[in-house]
Amino acid sequence: MSPHTRSASPKFPPAPSASHSVAIKASTWVQPQGYWPCLLASLCHHFPAISPAVWRSRFERNLVLDAHQQPLPLDAPHQPGARIHYFRPC
Repeated sequence: MSPHTRSASPKFPPAPSASHSVAIKASTWVQPQGYWPCLLASLCHHFPAISPAVWRSRFERNLVLDAHQQPLPLDAPHQPGARIHYFRPC
């Protein structure tokens, strides 16, 4: 799978601020090579159909996680090759 390819990941427990009582499916994305000042900028560049406000909301609601399923802060750095998981709220 290409590092630019999104893939469905295994089901994770709901993100900490999600209001669901059942597991929801996270999407997984591997951060590509290149320079962006932060992860948010990289996500906005690679997913232009999703507004920066939507991404900010996902970070603020702990819906963007690192490879260890820990919430990432809004100012997380872009790290080429690092895997993230994100949830699309219903």
